[in-house]
Amino acid sequence: MPTAARAKRTYNRITLFYTFLLLLSFLLYLLPPAISLLLRPYARLLLFIAHNKAVLRELKLILNLLPEVAKILSLEFLIIGIYAWWGTMMFANSSEEGRENFSSWGASVWSLWTLVTTANFPNVMMPAYSKNRAAVIFFSSFLLLAMFLMVNLLLAAVYNNYQEERKGFQKNVQKNALSNLRAAFSVLDVENNGVIYKPQMLLLFTELNEHIAAIKHIPKEKQDVMLSVLDVSGDQEWDLDEFLGFVAVLQIEFESEENLKGLVEHSFPSVYASPTFQAVEAAVLAPSFEYFIDAALILNTLVIMLQNKHELVGDSSSGEMHGGAVVMELIDVVFLVVFVAEVLLRVAVVGWRRYWGSYRFRFDFVVTFLSVFATVLYWLPGQIQEKSVVQTIMMVRLLRLVRLVMAVNAFAVIGDTVTEIIPVCSRMFMVLFCITYLFAVTAVNTLGGAVSIDPAAPSFPALMASDYGTSNFYANNFNDMLGSFVVLFELLVVNNWTVTCDGYEIVTGSKLVRLFFASFHIVGVLIINNLVISFIVDSFSTEYEAEISSRKGEGAGGVGGDSKVHQFDAAALGSGSVSGKWTATVQRGKDGGKRRESLLQSMFRQRKGSAK
Repeated sequence: MPTAARAKRTYNRITLFYTFLLLLSFLLYLLPPAISLLLRPYARLLLFIAHNKAVLRELKLILNLLPEVAKILSLEFLIIGIYAWWGTMMFANSSEEGRENFSSWGASVWSLWTLVTTANFPNVMMPAYSKNRAAVIFFSSFLLLAMFLMVNLLLAAVYNNYQEERKGFQKNVQKNALSNLRAAFSVLDVENNGVIYKPQMLLLFTELNEHIAAIKHIPKEKQDVMLSVLDVSGDQEWDLDEFLGFVAVLQIEFESEENLKGLVEHSFPSVYASPTFQAVEAAVLAPSFEYFIDAALILNTLVIMLQNKHELVGDSSSGEMHGGAVVMELIDVVFLVVFVAEVLLRVAVVGWRRYWGSYRFRFDFVVTFLSVFATVLYWLPGQIQEKSVVQTIMMVRLLRLVRLVMAVNAFAVIGDTVTEIIPVCSRMFMVLFCITYLFAVTAVNTLGGAVSIDPAAPSFPALMASDYGTSNFYANNFNDMLGSFVVLFELLVVNNWTVTCDGYEIVTGSKLVRLFFASFHIVGVLIINNLVISFIVDSFSTEYEAEISSRKGEGAGGVGGDSKVHQFDAAALGSGSVSGKWTATVQRGKDGGKRRESLLQSMFRQRKGSAK
């Protein structure tokens, strides 16, 4: 399909969707207030999805998975139905097992469905098993088929089909990107001679700066660097092959070494040139400085353990403040001063941009800031001075022990990989949030206010005598949105969900409430949660391989070790319009990064090869 036709079709779809939302807004305004209040939360969800392209894209992929998921769920329910029939006939109403769990085919289906979630095992089989151990054959064979086989088969199907859908989506994205770049090239090629000249390229940057909010403002100096990187031939003209790398260049962060100077070097050059500061800089950049901070963390941990020795061994009788405790707190303050000095020294030496650009230093800064805030709050006159505050301060400080774990290469690889996939996986968690929000709104509208601790309520005696009441589950209810989210999160964990369900059966007097809990388990756990797991597994495996490769120094173009940063001399690019030392950085975690990192490597490999 031509690019213009594709763009027009996309525009028409967007226009149609927003027209629908506009009409829905008018409808909500015209409806009676009671009905309008019920429907507004659903309209908010639609607006959120409409303004979040990543969520909308993932929801489309999920819809494409439904036919395959429906096939496996059909087999699952067929197995449950057959075993329910078998169990009803086997145990009958005369036995304790039959009366409790298999009194009818419907009751048998519910008992076996609960068994699939493992929420009632082994309780569901104990009456029959206590009388005849052969009953285990019925229950174990059902679990092997319905849970171990079918549930894992569903996970495999979700993972495999989602992978296929994503590959198809990525293929279409790349195809459309190339098509759009070729169309843009034909527009910028004003003389129709197969090349774009610099005035047109500069106009393109002007349009991006003025009209594309998703792209950070690109100053003139960076524009020249980007154009020089693209201009492999060095003739200040860009042919189609060179222009096709334009998007890749936009995805690379270029920064002049001049802007990455340390705070002291940039603001106080005379102080920076002094022998004293040169010695300080050498000390901060030396490995021994890292060892010193690590040793301070270990000593601080030992001090905290001594402070908490009574609580750690279960003796809470020695909680009063005394002279030794005050000394320990002062030692804590000394350690805090050391960690604050570490932050200040690093910023003074490497500069704020480089410091904040490191995830590890960023984490250290946040922990140190929280520790300082809590300490100041504790020591200020008139503030709350309780031991719990002190313990919170100490626990926050202990988070920095993560850096010791990250010093081990195997853990560092895992930590860096997790850091990279968090932005990518966030959109799947947003999908999970949307599904949970939908069910939460429905629960508040239909079941809100049903649970009450008012003794005058007709269902209160039965509720109090049930597992819901004896377990003190009264706070687990759908009376408001926050409570609904908590209950649904518990359902995602699949722990004691039957207690909440039984409570709502009592207060509503209907077993239809089971449909709500079962449907959320199917959608939230079997489909969306499995999809989240699949997404995390795939993203982690991709980024883990990239991280391993980068640490082995694979790749070209000077991108070794970390393989995310390339340092180069702009004058060597041959443009003549820009000079000085520059760095090019790829933030791999933004879009699943292995592809982006390879773009950086290939870009400079191409430059190096053309220069020979």
